[in-house]
Amino acid sequence: MPKTRVDTDAVKREHSDATTPQVFVSDNRVGGYDDTRRFLGKKVIDPKQTTYRPVVVLFSMTALMAMAASSVVTGNPFTLKAAEWFIGFSMGKRCFPCTLTRLD
Repeated sequence: MPKTRVDTDAVKREHSDATTPQVFVSDNRVGGYDDTRRFLGKKVIDPKQTTYRPVVVLFSMTALMAMAASSVVTGNPFTLKAAEWFIGFSMGKRCFPCTLTRLD
């Protein structure tokens, strides 16, 4: 196992790899992340493939934030204000103060 930068560079040259870490199983080189996924029988995601996962995560987090804020303020996570805060949180910090100050 490489312990210094010189050792790491030597392993990269020896195995013709530009990336680290490299995975070894029983002294046999498996490779990097994608190679390890293949070795374990897992799906390897194409880096050029369009994915909406970041968008889904963003909206899920902002929905949870809005419901938490509504629950703290009104005692109910499912309010019209929660929907307004969801939009404000999703759009960024510019809309947050203007939606937080008005509690109709």
